Amino acid sequence: MRIRSKLNIAFLVIVCLLMAVGAVAILYLSRVGDISTSIYDNDLIPIHTLSEIDSLLNEALIIASDHVMEIDGDLIKEMEQRSDRTFKSLYQKLGQLSDMQRGDPASAALIKGLREETPEFEKSLNRIFTLSRDFLKEDAARKLHETTESIYKKVRSQGNTLTTHLRNRASLNYETGRKVIADSTGIIGTVIAIGFILSLSIGLAISKAITAPVRKAAEFFGMLAKGNMQNKLTYAARDEVGDLARSFNIIVDVITDLTREVKRLTEAAAKGEFQAQGNEKKFHGEYAEIITGFNVTFGILRRASAGNERENWI
Repeated sequence: MRIRSKLNIAFLVIVCLLMAVGAVAILYLSRVGDISTSIYDNDLIPIHTLSEIDSLLNEALIIASDHVMEIDGDLIKEMEQRSDRTFKSLYQKLGQLSDMQRGDPASAALIKGLREETPEFEKSLNRIFTLSRDFLKEDAARKLHETTESIYKKVRSQGNTLTTHLRNRASLNYETGRKVIADSTGIIGTVIAIGFILSLSIGLAISKAITAPVRKAAEFFGMLAKGNMQNKLTYAARDEVGDLARSFNIIVDVITDLTREVKRLTEAAAKGEFQAQGNEKKFHGEYAEIITGFNVTFGILRRASAGNERENWI
C-alpha cells in the first residue's frame, strides 16, 4: 500500500471518528430536547389549562352569586346564557386536559374525578336559576347558593390536587433532564477522548511505518560508507519506501559486483596476467567506463610486455 493511501485511510478514520462523536452528541442533545419538549407539552400546558378551568369555575360561581341577588327576569336569562357559555368552555378544557394526560394514570384519575364533580356544580347552578324565577322561592335560591359554593370548593380542590401533581411531575422531569445533560456531557467527553487517543495512535503508527525504514536506511548507508557490503535493506511493503529500499539493494549489488571485478583485475595485474579482461557488458554508465579503463590499461601492458620479450630474444 502506498504511503499516500495510508495517509488517506488515516484521514478517513479520523473523519469517521469525528462524525461518530458528532452523532453521539446530536443523539444525546436530541434526547435532552425531547425531554424538554415533554416537560413543556405534558406538564406546563396542562397546568395552564387547569388555571383556565379554575377561572371558569370562579366565573360560574360569580354568575350564581349575582343571580341570587337579582330577581329581574331579563337578567336571569342573560345569566343563564353566560352560564351555558362558561360550562361549554369548561367541558372543552377538561376534554383537552384529559387528552393531554392520557398516558399518566395518576393524572387521569384526578381528571376523572374533576369531570365527575363539575356536572354536579352545573346542576346546582341551574337549580338556582329555576328557583329564582319564582319570587316566593328567593330564600330557597339563597340557601341553594350556599350548597353550590360547597360543591364549587370540592371541584376546585380536585383541580388544586391535580395542579400539585402536575407541578411535582414537571419538577421530576426537570431533574431527569438535568441528569441526562450531565450524563451526555460525560459520554461525549469520553467519546472525544477515545477518538483523540485512537487518532493519536493511528498517527503514531503511520509515522512509525514511514520513519522506521528511513532510519534503517540511514544506518545502512553508514555501513556502506565504511565499506560493509554484506547487509541489505529488508522492507517488503509495496510503497515508496519499499521502492527506495529495493533501489538501494540494487546499488549495493552493482557496487559489490564492481568491487569483485576490480579486485579480480587487480590481482591479475599483480601476477602479470595482462590477458585478463573485465566484463564491460555487465555494467552500465560510469561503472562500465571503470572496467573499460582496466581493459585499456591491460592492452597497453600486454603490448609493452610483448615488446620487451622481443628485445630480450634478439
